[in-house]
Amino acid sequence: MYMRIRFLILYVMLSSFAVAQHNTTNDSIKTILATPDYDAASVSVDVACVGENEGISFQVQASFEGQLVASGQSAVGKPLELKMPNDFLRWTPDHPFLYDLKISLLRKNEIVDEAETQFAMRCFNAESDENGKVHFTINHFPVFLFGPSHHPEPCSADSVFSEFLRIKDLGYNMVRLQGDSVPQSWYRYCDRIGLVVWHDALDEVSVPLKSVPIVEISVPLDETDVEKASNAYLEHANRIYLMAFQGFAAAVFERFFDSETDCCGLMSHDGKTLKIDEKQIMRINRKISHAAAE
Repeated sequence: MYMRIRFLILYVMLSSFAVAQHNTTNDSIKTILATPDYDAASVSVDVACVGENEGISFQVQASFEGQLVASGQSAVGKPLELKMPNDFLRWTPDHPFLYDLKISLLRKNEIVDEAETQFAMRCFNAESDENGKVHFTINHFPVFLFGPSHHPEPCSADSVFSEFLRIKDLGYNMVRLQGDSVPQSWYRYCDRIGLVVWHDALDEVSVPLKSVPIVEISVPLDETDVEKASNAYLEHANRIYLMAFQGFAAAVFERFFDSETDCCGLMSHDGKTLKIDEKQIMRINRKISHAAAE
């Protein structure tokens, strides 16, 4: 077993984007790009269409649970700044509120195409406190990120979503993705259930901010002895909890599933057995995930 400490050079993506691919025929919506500005209580919506832009406009309606909260209209090619209510719903891992966004493409004020997507009002950053310690923040509130790694293996979307939901239910607030780009549907699903996505290999343009200390954990867990495996996990988890108050910003568990060659996952390789006591692990994981707020 090991606990490896390293410094992560943080690259903050404009990850609040909600990009929706649509049609490829003329006078149809090609892409939607929604970029929330948390501090300005607004969202910028840019729409690209297939064919000529001249004489084409788009109408935007933002709603929550069927209630309209903001609307506007702009020419295609000109982003629309949509002002949100001052009491807009803020996305957090505990309360993953998502707004619905309906786009109507208009030619001569007649609807020629429509599409829908979602977006979250949030901002993600790394900020220093009054003592100079760097924390990850969501909406300017410190958050200690804690979760396991997802290792890329051939699998269906349903099995990946089931894994993410299991991670969330066990009290983690983050999942680490490794490998190349993943489907946009993975990000959208994590948005819905309240998981922060940490992706090691992103091909979009990113902006380096600052170095933050994180800890990586690998603990062999014997699936034949739940008590022994749970105690081993709890021993390391309690150390991680203390590290959240010692200047560390995040902790990553090496893997969620066992591989064919090691037993450092929380679940057996076939995904059928959780190797640790669920209730005990949920309690300590939630305690760690909320440590920065204490």
